[in-house]
Amino acid sequence: MITINPDEISAEAKELVRLTFNPSGSSTVDRLKILAAALIHEYQQIGLTVPGAARSAATAITNLQTASMWGVLAATTQVAAVESKRDYGKEAAS
Repeated sequence: MITINPDEISAEAKELVRLTFNPSGSSTVDRLKILAAALIHEYQQIGLTVPGAARSAATAITNLQTASMWGVLAATTQVAAVESKRDYGKEAAS
């Protein structure tokens, strides 16, 4: 098993996945974002240290950001659906 120490992840990697933005308070979202940030950090290191790898690393980071956003959407779909129903019910009662 791999252990991830959030303190070893670059601030830029954390910002690229908006690590601290989690209005749902979901622990799943926190976990997904820290995993994505850790991968981004690794890709950043590859891009900086492997000759000719910068473009591929940047592309990997961009695609990982996309995957992270879709993953967060998937993890919060139930929450959003419940909130939407609750809010719709309030409007209908008005």
